[in-house]
Amino acid sequence: MKNTLLIAGKTFQSDGGDGWHGEIEVQGWAAKGAACTATIHISSKYYDDENEPQPQPTPEQCAAVEFLVKNHASLIAKGLNAALTYVREFVTDDFYGEEYSIETVDDVRDNVSEPDFLINCEAVDGVAWIGLSAGCEWDDEHALGIAFWKNIILDIGYADVAFSTPYGGFQLNDEEQAERDRVIAAIQQIAEVEDEVAQNEYIASLPLSIRLVQAICNQDHDEAQRLRDAGARVNDVPKTFAAPIFFALNYQDPRVVAAMIAEGALLDVRNEMGQTPIEFAQQMVKTFALTARMQAGDPGAMRDLMREFNGGNELDIKDPLAESLNMLAEIQEAGGELAAAAENMSGMFDKLSGGFAAMSGESAEKKKYYDGIQSDTQKMSRDWSEILKVLKRASV
Repeated sequence: MKNTLLIAGKTFQSDGGDGWHGEIEVQGWAAKGAACTATIHISSKYYDDENEPQPQPTPEQCAAVEFLVKNHASLIAKGLNAALTYVREFVTDDFYGEEYSIETVDDVRDNVSEPDFLINCEAVDGVAWIGLSAGCEWDDEHALGIAFWKNIILDIGYADVAFSTPYGGFQLNDEEQAERDRVIAAIQQIAEVEDEVAQNEYIASLPLSIRLVQAICNQDHDEAQRLRDAGARVNDVPKTFAAPIFFALNYQDPRVVAAMIAEGALLDVRNEMGQTPIEFAQQMVKTFALTARMQAGDPGAMRDLMREFNGGNELDIKDPLAESLNMLAEIQEAGGELAAAAENMSGMFDKLSGGFAAMSGESAEKKKYYDGIQSDTQKMSRDWSEILKVLKRASV
């Protein structure tokens, strides 16, 4: 059964379960500034019961619809200018080809589809924020998304910007920066509270055994004891969930793995890849050890990596890296469409085989950054080696 309602003179309807939707004619978005039809969706993000009547839009969402209906022309003009700035910075002829050269607002209009507006749930000062999404020929996979609050652009990027919590990753107008930051911070705070409520509701709906596994992994000893007292046992986890020991392994912490083993978690289990806990840990030890060698510029690490890609078998060729570089050089010399890609791949191989020393150059900032990554990799390599020891001791 379809329900209808009227907001700002526009008719919205719902088939139940997915919010409300209506249409609006907008000026200025289509090619040569012609009028086009846009869909307005009003989100009911937290509604999931199709057997109940569709919740009405909130007063804040209605206020956003009214603002959009009255001010869509100025929002579109502002959005197109922002899209031009965004595209000219991130879309280059070298990557997308000359046919997608975007130099003017008219070029943007010529390369976008009709827009969809989304009235989101979070609101600031009594008005919900609005997302705009549209297909675009310069990136048909990710499309275009713009986040508005009233006449301020909060963010711009891929289509998910229209419905994801805005973070203001793209700077547009210094004059509006303070207000923009205030609105984004308020929306983020609302989203964090909503996420925490949803997370708590989800956890409360889980079987006691799963909640016990989580409490042990999070080292929440009081909660773990409360769940034990309530009758929870880790080995009662339903088969639709990962085995407790693999849940613990995801934390990549030998203390968590040891605690799960001490709780009595079964070890004669396999993951979706058919690996035992020990086999999985052995793979991770090998992976992090190889990564550490590559970051340190070990010349043999690249050959070992290629051997891993070959299923762990010895390669017929003596020096796979040299052979690959020679092949890429031949492609570059031949020219054509693949020459640039071969050059990029060759440069990547050079950097990988040279480790972080080849990437950091003379920049102290980059060196500090890469040193941090190396330190993290070495720690994870040590942790997985310790985890493997814990598992082997428990399996004896």
